[in-house]
Amino acid sequence: MSARKFALVEILESAEARTDPAKLDKLDFPSACSVTWNAVVDRLVGYARDHNYDKDEGSVKRCYRVLTAHLLKARSRPDGSLFDPSYDLDDLMEREECFAEIKKLQDNLNEKGATEAALVTVATHEAGVEDSSAEAALQLLSELVRFGNKAAQATIVNYFVTQDKEGAWVEHIMKRAEFGLAYLNTRLEQAAFSYFLPMDSNQRTGYADLLFTAQLVHFLCEGHNRALQSYFREQAGRSNSANMVRMMAQTVTVACDKSAVLTRMENLEVATITELLWSLNETVEGPCRENQDMLTKMPDFLGALERILASPFHPRVDIGLRLDAKHAVLRLLQALLEGQTNLAMHQRVAGEVSPATLELARTFVGAAAETHRATVIDLFVVMRRLYFELALLPSHGEEVALLLENRRAEEGLDLLDTHVGHFEVSWNGRVETVCFALPEETFYLSKETKDHFMKSVDLSTAEKRMKILLAKLPAFIGEMDHIYKLSTSNQAYKLVSKNLENIKWAMYSVIVLLNVVLLMVTFGE
Repeated sequence: MSARKFALVEILESAEARTDPAKLDKLDFPSACSVTWNAVVDRLVGYARDHNYDKDEGSVKRCYRVLTAHLLKARSRPDGSLFDPSYDLDDLMEREECFAEIKKLQDNLNEKGATEAALVTVATHEAGVEDSSAEAALQLLSELVRFGNKAAQATIVNYFVTQDKEGAWVEHIMKRAEFGLAYLNTRLEQAAFSYFLPMDSNQRTGYADLLFTAQLVHFLCEGHNRALQSYFREQAGRSNSANMVRMMAQTVTVACDKSAVLTRMENLEVATITELLWSLNETVEGPCRENQDMLTKMPDFLGALERILASPFHPRVDIGLRLDAKHAVLRLLQALLEGQTNLAMHQRVAGEVSPATLELARTFVGAAAETHRATVIDLFVVMRRLYFELALLPSHGEEVALLLENRRAEEGLDLLDTHVGHFEVSWNGRVETVCFALPEETFYLSKETKDHFMKSVDLSTAEKRMKILLAKLPAFIGEMDHIYKLSTSNQAYKLVSKNLENIKWAMYSVIVLLNVVLLMVTFGE
């Protein structure tokens, strides 16, 4: 069934070929005319718009679901399962082609009025009604703005400004978030009397709805959309704005008010909290200074973030989810400090999130390096950036340096030290530190090449050093790529290349030993 769920959409998408008059039997279809996919879209959108207030919502729901399936099919596998091009496609060209195809489909539906029709349906229907046309419209909106589609975002902003001045749409979303918070409070009350209590079906539905609502806000603000970042905080012209940003932050604070509560969570709870954090991150990045200021002043919100960083959660929670939760916190902390020059925001964050907590999180994350290496390196890139930001405060700078020194002395270097690079750039009148993951190829430059370069390079001036380095760069990259490809395709070569120096010393020692034995055997003859 999974592989066949897009069968109807495939038929509709190929309508033009299927209804070509030249290919149809004139006796059976005497007045046949060609039907295009765009004509089908026009009919579906028009029907959803014209029948928005029908008591029977079944047909409108089906219209929205067909359009949603049209977008989902672009990122589906042959078996019907979905994938995310950002993470599941390693080939850069293939990834860009997939994004381009998705954007083309999104833009076409947006131009045909699908975005506006879905917005009207949501704004004119009650929240919290299961299997409603509003739910189907929200699913379509989620796919229309996924990956930060700017055309759909612009349509949404225009709708809010010109047609929904009373904020009916955002009130609908706010009510969904309030329902989710109510389920969360009920869950916390039950869990308070037990070490661990599995979620019931109603709670799972409530948490899943809250996760979806947070994800929708995430997609809407993606790409640093300042208009929507501000809109979710306050709506111009309304005396009583729906502050969705504050609501999501309050939900995180309530869910993580005690460290013990975090150890009683299961997968869906952690996934929901994590999506709320990613959504808050999208409302801040850019940066949106008003959202930064509001979040850092909220009572115990930063404390909740520290508790998530410090918590190992329970082993029942998938390690990937636990790492993602910490990644979301680190990215949010980084976003809260983005673009801040007077260090007031740094003081607020440092007052709740200490370097010791970051080091505790580093230990937890580092322990997963063997099984989740790429994820761990991504986390360490963000963590290194936070270390640099906190080091701008003199007292924290000394504490960070001491913690790092002690850890290296006790445990040696880890991926944070060896696989994360950084450089400084002058940006908007200040020096910014940029951190990045070092490509795996960089570790395959031979020692002989390094030694030869260091012996021959002119170190008298920085300009001469850089000129010689840039001249040698193509040769370095060629050697690293070649050795890396050989090492990844041949395990024997990888073993030898990584231990070549030791093998040379072992062979030298054996030769010396053989000569000594030979000398002893022949001595006195």
